Amino acid sequence: MRKKQKIRAADYSQEKKESIQCYFSLITEGKSSTWVAATGYSMLPLFWPGCKVRVNTRFSSLDIGQVVLFIQGRKVVAHRIVQKDDSGGYLTKGDTLCGFDRPLRIDEIVGYVDFVKRFRYVTAVGCDPALAALSLYLGDTIQMHMGNIPVIIQKIFYFTCFIPSFLWLQLTGRKIFMDKQGG
Repeated sequence: MRKKQKIRAADYSQEKKESIQCYFSLITEGKSSTWVAATGYSMLPLFWPGCKVRVNTRFSSLDIGQVVLFIQGRKVVAHRIVQKDDSGGYLTKGDTLCGFDRPLRIDEIVGYVDFVKRFRYVTAVGCDPALAALSLYLGDTIQMHMGNIPVIIQKIFYFTCFIPSFLWLQLTGRKIFMDKQGG
């Protein structure tokens, strides 16, 4: 019987990243961006299932509040950067998710989203540090203070806070929680 060869997670991750980058380069055919269909609910209300997002694959740096594309397991995920660390790592999170993604290095990021198309309308997706700060604050609150509470209660709490806060950000020009990010 043949012994199974162990595959290191880093090798699998690099192979997966290279295959996704190859996929994007084939689609874009040398262009710096391409349109991709959104399928999940983690970035509501910014992205709805069925809308198209334009992914820019050429970047040198990223900022808090930008929505980036990366590989998570077998999926390509678009989530918002909510925090950067001194070593160049990025913490990302879906706007409507309670939990955080694993920390990312810049070389693990495939690209960033710069436009979203719903129906006939195309809207720019800019850097939104206030929404990132809100998402970070709510995610931290749930992790630190609600770890023993059932997940359904955590989600109810999150949405009860997120929806009115999101609307407040839209109405007031995104000024809430800016002191958390140093802005």
